[in-house]
Amino acid sequence: FQDIVTLNAPTVVNAVFQPAKIINFVTSPRNLQIYADRSLLNTPGSLQWGLGTTHTIGDLQTQQDSNGKWWVFTSWSDGGAATHNYTVGTSPYPETITAIEAAAAYPFFRTSPPNLNMVVDSLVLPPPYSYIWGIGSTHTISAPSPQTDSQGNIWTFKSWDDLVTTPARTITIPAGADENGFSMTALY
Repeated sequence: FQDIVTLNAPTVVNAVFQPAKIINFVTSPRNLQIYADRSLLNTPGSLQWGLGTTHTIGDLQTQQDSNGKWWVFTSWSDGGAATHNYTVGTSPYPETITAIEAAAAYPFFRTSPPNLNMVVDSLVLPPPYSYIWGIGSTHTISAPSPQTDSQGNIWTFKSWDDLVTTPARTITIPAGADENGFSMTALY
């Protein structure tokens, strides 16, 4: 709706208008936020977009509801990526687009002794190890061994606090972790 026009001679510029229709935006669960044409929009909310026009819609990767509960984006009702172009249909009837969110946990990982490195989803990271991940999402975590701490001591992986002795493992964030939490400790 905005353009830059370079004028080298007298020129007539006409705006071309077309019929608009209502586009309703909702989230599941309700009352979260989305981006519509790169502007933050509270849901439920509505905009009027021209028939057949293309716009950008996007979701926040993580967000908190008014009660402080965390949510992560999972999908759009139109099957698009987290941020994608959306083309308005040509019928005059309102359209509804829904961003579907999953409850999120705030898992916490640590090492004993503290402050050793871990590999989380293929990234070698120093502490702290806390994330916002959706319930049912799968991640890889590894406790590298041996490691040298900041005092020069060498540590060898022994087990996880659930007694699994394999340093690398795939975990799925369990149901209830959004309420009960989720943590793991790599013991050295």
